[in-house]
Amino acid sequence: MQLQEIRIRSFRSHKDTLLACSGGINLIHGPNGAGKTNILDAMHFCALSRSMQGSQDRECIAFASDHFYLHAGFEADTGFLSSVQVSYATGGEKKIQLNGTELNRFSELVGRIPCVTFFPAELAIVNGAPGERRRFLDTAICQVDRRYLDALQMYRKVVQQRNALLNHGMYGALEVLTEQMVVSAACIMRSRYRFIASFIPLVQRVYETMGIDEQPGIVYKGSVHIVEAMPDEDRLRALLARRFEEVEPQERLRKQTLAGPHRDDIMFTLNGRDVKKYASQGQMRTLLICLKIALQRYLKEISGETPLFLLDDLFSELDNDRMEAVVSLVGMSGQSVITGTEPLLLDHVNNINIHEIQSTEKAG
Repeated sequence: MQLQEIRIRSFRSHKDTLLACSGGINLIHGPNGAGKTNILDAMHFCALSRSMQGSQDRECIAFASDHFYLHAGFEADTGFLSSVQVSYATGGEKKIQLNGTELNRFSELVGRIPCVTFFPAELAIVNGAPGERRRFLDTAICQVDRRYLDALQMYRKVVQQRNALLNHGMYGALEVLTEQMVVSAACIMRSRYRFIASFIPLVQRVYETMGIDEQPGIVYKGSVHIVEAMPDEDRLRALLARRFEEVEPQERLRKQTLAGPHRDDIMFTLNGRDVKKYASQGQMRTLLICLKIALQRYLKEISGETPLFLLDDLFSELDNDRMEAVVSLVGMSGQSVITGTEPLLLDHVNNINIHEIQSTEKAG
């Protein structure tokens, strides 16, 4: 998948920006605060229907404006062309059009434009709260597994309904909702285990290619104890049903659902040791970069489509040797759009000066 061009209007710091990209590495360079990250955020909106920074839609409207508008053109590996339009107005609803047809559900866009991001705040995937790691899993799997996406949406809906019953002490319908939750939860957990089993070898391969003498690993820490690496759904349903039965008395006291995929976590390891507890900042950042490169390869293997790679402030805190290794790997990973403070003087890099984009915007 390649982004051909994107029009950005009234979005964050951009009044009206038109940016064309080439295949391979595109580096948008310029000083901090110039609007480089906002361009990546606009691209992410067009790929996955939301901000890559977790911002609310209304927070992305430019100052003194009451709406934003994005229009991006993409070309698939097969040569098929597609266009995505995203618009949002204050007091209204976000609208997304794919090839001129408005989508009834934003989830319909997920997986159409496969996309992998890297930005500094995502270091929380490695060293932050469990929710960050669950989001990493969900974003990755949803792009290639529609059944997982549907199960995740159903599970969240049921958990919300179940929590409402617990909060108001209405236990009559609790059993029915618990049965529904077990079905969705088992599907989610099964897909997560399967993803991890396929994903770990790719991460290890990236480490080897970069010449890093460390062995990365991922351990799923679920609501139920599982010995096998690939449990089937029937076994997960049985274990989850038993677990929900065990914790229900506590749930009635605390008025919330206390077990399930929404409370699970994963642990990243290096040489068998918990990264969150024992790794340095440099090791954590390197792990995050390798996770994202491996994820790009995973999505391509499963979907057959090369994801768009969006990498913000990629080179900060990397020494020259590590930076060259990363550039080499990214260069083999289809199209990428990277931000940085300085250009890269390499033949295969399309350097884009943020000031030239801004000059074109003002001239228009």
